Formats: sequence, C-alpha cells, structure tokens
Amino acid sequence: MDEMYQSAEIIAQFCRTQINVKKNIPIRNSEMGVLIYLVRSKEAVTPLQIAQFFAVSKPMVTEMINSLNRKKYLIKHSDQTDGRSYKITPTSLAKELVNESYKEYLKMLYTLETKMGQDDFRQLVHLISKANQILAEEK
Repeated sequence: MDEMYQSAEIIAQFCRTQINVKKNIPIRNSEMGVLIYLVRSKEAVTPLQIAQFFAVSKPMVTEMINSLNRKKYLIKHSDQTDGRSYKITPTSLAKELVNESYKEYLKMLYTLETKMGQDDFRQLVHLISKANQILAEEK
C-alpha cells in the first residue's frame, strides 16, 4: 500500500507541475480549456459541443462563454435558423493567449524529451496515452 501512496504522490506532483505551466493567465483554467478547444476547432462550435467535449453541464459552459465574451476572447454568432442557438469562434486575442500558453507548455515537453531522451519520452507519452484510454473506458 505504501508503494501505491508513493505512486499517487508522484503522479499528483507531475499533474500539479503541468497545471502550473502558465500561471499568469488572465482567465480561469476551465476558461483556458474552452479557448484551446475553440482555437483548435476548424469551425465555429456550439455551447452543447463544448459541454459534451468537457463532460460538464451546459449552464456551466454558458457561464464560461459569457465571461470569455465579456473579456473579448470569443465572438457569439446567432444561428440564422434558430434564434435561441448560437455558435462561438475565438478572437485574435484568444488565439494569441492560447499560442503563448502553448509555447510555455511545449517548452516543458521539449525539456522532458531532451533530458529523458527520445526513447524514454516516447515511452512516457505512450504509457500516459494508455492510462487515459483505460480511465476513459472506466467512466
């Protein structure tokens, strides 16, 4: 059991390190997740698509969208066929913030790859991917 606790601590420390990569962002982490999703999407997306992707409630997504809209990070486009519905696209300000955050995030990954070596780094990524699949199946 001690080994399992130690494993949990090691994994938790790695996760905390990853989360704290870009601490000085002007928005909440959850909002940053939405911006990354929007920037990576090829087309405008709906609040429902965001809610489904992040497995959160639509009211929670609506709150984040309204906050990001007030801060000029996204644009809401009314749906021509359904006046109650809308789609969202990121602004240039959002794209800039995501790109800057990615630079910091990728810098840490390059550091890992350099110091671990390509083979160990690839194995790390493979094992994390495998773990993600297993945990996703458990949901």
